[in-house]
Amino acid sequence: MSQDWSKMLTRVKDWAIVFLATVRECDAICHVVRMFDENTSSSNNVVHVNGKVDPVQDAEIVNLELLLADLAHVQRRLDKSSCIDEERSVLDKVLHSLSTGIPARSIGLTSTEMKCIKSM
Repeated sequence: MSQDWSKMLTRVKDWAIVFLATVRECDAICHVVRMFDENTSSSNNVVHVNGKVDPVQDAEIVNLELLLADLAHVQRRLDKSSCIDEERSVLDKVLHSLSTGIPARSIGLTSTEMKCIKSM
């Protein structure tokens, strides 16, 4: 791998870490994907890492990245000895959900359960 690619990948990784840290502080996320008509001249000017614009795939990739970040966060929290009782129980529930590809927001946690894992 060339030096330029190495530097670029490091910057992308650093940006992803900052992005995920910022997202964790948000109460809500609005995910907007771009979609262009293939028959317009402006669509030819759209640059995409996969060589084509696919808004469904783009959304799936971002959702997967968020799911994997949540999974890593839950696993790190469960590894700590200070994670006990109800918090551990709720995190185990979330871990099972994330491990099967279901986002934490979709498992129907109660308000009490959500308070137990507010730091997530």
